[in-house]
Order: sequence, then C-alpha cells, then structure tokens
Amino acid sequence: MISRLACQVLQAGLDDWVPFAAVVGLAQRLGARGEPEAIEDGIATIRELISHGLVVVGEVSDGGFFESSESLDATLARVESVSRAINRSDWGFACWLQNTSTGDAQARAAGTGPMTG
Repeated sequence: MISRLACQVLQAGLDDWVPFAAVVGLAQRLGARGEPEAIEDGIATIRELISHGLVVVGEVSDGGFFESSESLDATLARVESVSRAINRSDWGFACWLQNTSTGDAQARAAGTGPMTG
C-alpha cells in the first residue's frame, strides 16, 4: 500500500511527467498545512515512490525526459535546498517524475481497490 499523495502523483503521471510543483500542489489539496509542510510531504512521497520502483526522477528539456544521474539523496537535497526560494518558479521544476511501467500499472489499478495506507 502506498500513501494517498503517492497514489495521486501516480495518477497524474499516467498523462504526463510530473513536476515537483505539482506534487506540492497535490499535497496541499490533500491537507498539508502551508507550503513548507507540502514541500516536506512532497519530498517524502518522491522517496516513497522511488523506493517502490514506481517512478524515476529526472529533468525535462526540449528533448524530453532525462533520468537524473545524481543519487536520490543528492537530488532530494538539491530540491529541498532550492525549495527555500521565495518564488515557486525558482523551485517548482527542480525535478520531474516519470512513472515506471510498474507505476503506471499501480495507477491504473487504483479503481479496483484501495492504494492508500
């Protein structure tokens, strides 16, 4: 079972790559109190999704999605550091998520049973 926020991120990832700003926005819609808590929830959710092999982290450019060559800890430390910027445009696209085939399957299965824990 994965968290409710993780489930929502996977659902969003069925259609497109998911920027960190969207993860934070989903956390706020699910009840995070303020942006700092939503950022913390977002970082924890990325770690959760990766630990289950449901997403990969990377960057998006004109050429598409490119998986990060940084370690997960380095990527999340960078995202956390940049998220202290006042302007969301400075940190909202610090990393992107792409569902793995397992993540897509889990998102599609959401309608057949609970995914939250």
